[in-house]
Order: sequence, then structure tokens, then C-alpha cells
Amino acid sequence: MNRVELIGRTRYLTLQFSEPISFGAVPFHIEKIKTLLSFMTFRQNVDFDEIALQEKTSFPPLLMDTALVYSKGSSTVTQKKAPNNICFNDLDVTLSSLIELIYCEQKNNPFSFMNFVPEDDKGLGRVTNDMVKGIVTCLECEIARLKKSDDITSAIQDNKNDTYIQEELRLQSLVKELQKVAKDFQKKNGKFSKKTNDMICGRLKYMTIADADKVCLFYVKYQKFIRKLFDKFEIVPTEDDIQNLIIYRNRTTHGTQAVLDEHIVTTALYLTGLIYCMILHSIGIDDKNLEQLCSRHFLWR
Repeated sequence: MNRVELIGRTRYLTLQFSEPISFGAVPFHIEKIKTLLSFMTFRQNVDFDEIALQEKTSFPPLLMDTALVYSKGSSTVTQKKAPNNICFNDLDVTLSSLIELIYCEQKNNPFSFMNFVPEDDKGLGRVTNDMVKGIVTCLECEIARLKKSDDITSAIQDNKNDTYIQEELRLQSLVKELQKVAKDFQKKNGKFSKKTNDMICGRLKYMTIADADKVCLFYVKYQKFIRKLFDKFEIVPTEDDIQNLIIYRNRTTHGTQAVLDEHIVTTALYLTGLIYCMILHSIGIDDKNLEQLCSRHFLWR
């Protein structure tokens, strides 16, 4: 088939392919579009009344419905109003960049770790240990994605990532000095075994600033947007709260039992806002439009 139409009450979204795709490939594309809508609505229970598969006829060259796919999803329909979602007209020309990111199969794709998106309206505000892990991992992926590669010098600086990049470059200068010290030390005092030397070189090569520091550097840059997004919240997380959340994630990941408290839950929600702001900024949403979006509380309605 050449085209897949995803249908609600009316046909409003069409995927057209340059080359026909097999019927077996259709579910892959449907799931990608559902991921897009899940991101835009901040709900997992997105579905379609009907999905039309179309094929181009030889003569005349027309697209004709060849099959209809019915998908039975959740029976609980969200009560979110349109203004409390990210809409297609909000994304405008950046939509293609967002779809490209969702389709990307490379490492550090934040969409691989969005288990914190609520299943339905009842799940809004609910936070679990696994969600905290997902939020932090998603942030780590988004920050790593901005670097483009392991070489921080290849990253394109802007007014949101400049402080982070400068800190990484500063650390990189220190790493070069430490590598030289390690090499000179072994020249004077004898070489370590290959395994030990590889361990030293590996740790120095992949040394980076602490996870909590990375998150805090971006949190400061996006704070005015996130505060607008959650302007009804009484608690505004501090950098210490972010540090405590990272510690909490690390402990629970390694099997230590810990209890979620109000500060960790609120911090997790704020960091969800940070993830959204960073992704929207990365696809080309400017500060003015990002601020307008956040004022509609699309993560809290």
C-alpha cells in the first residue's frame, strides 16, 4: 500500500510513502504515530476509530481504499480539552522534526523511555519508582542526544545548552591533563597491567560531569517555562531536590528500598516538564511559543 490514513471521527492524518509498504509494516507506522499523539496529549490511551490502507491504481492513478483496520484500544476516553494538549498547529513546521525523532532508531532516543506518560486521566500525577527511573533515563538520553556524538566539540551551542557544553569542555581539558599525568607516571614508575591501564584510560576517556549537575544546568535554563507549566504547584524544586531525586533513582535501581515523598514526586513532575521543554526546543519551537504552550498547562490538565 502507498498510504495509511489514521481516522478519528474524520480523516485528519495521512501517511504517504514514496514506495509501497507491505501489510506487515503497517503496525510499525501506526505505533509511531500513536507515540506522536501520546506525546502531544500526555496520555497513552490514544487510538483511532478506523485506519484506512490505500493503494495507488495504475490507471487512472488514484489512491483507493484497499483495507480498513479497526483498533480496539482503551475504553476510557480522556476528558482533556483541546487547548490543554500540544496541537498540530502549535508544532507547525517543526512537526516533521518531531516525527523524525520519534522514528529514529539510534541510541539516546528519549522516546524509548517515556514510561511516565499517564495511561489515562486517572493516572495524571501518579509517580512510581519505575517512572522516576524512566524520567531520569529519558533526561540522560535527551542530554546525550544534544551532544550529537561522544565528542562534545561537535555539539552546536545555543542559549539553552551553552553552559552545559562549556562545563563539559572544561572537564575535557582536565581529562587531557590527567591522561598525560597517567602516562608520565607509568613512564617513571613502571607500567600497570594491560587490564588496569585499559581501565584507567577508559574511565578518563568517558569521564563526564555528574548527572545531577547536568540536569541542574538545563533546569536553570528552562526554569521560567517549567514554572509557568506548573504555576499552581506550591513546591518549586531546588537543585538540592534534583540531587536527592538522582540519589533516590540510583539507590532504587541498585535494589535499595526507599519511600517516595512529596518532594521527590513534585521534582519528578517538574523534570517531566523539563524533558518536554528540551524536546520542543530541540525541534525548533522558539521561546515565545514554548512559553505560550506552557501557559496552557498541557502536562497538568
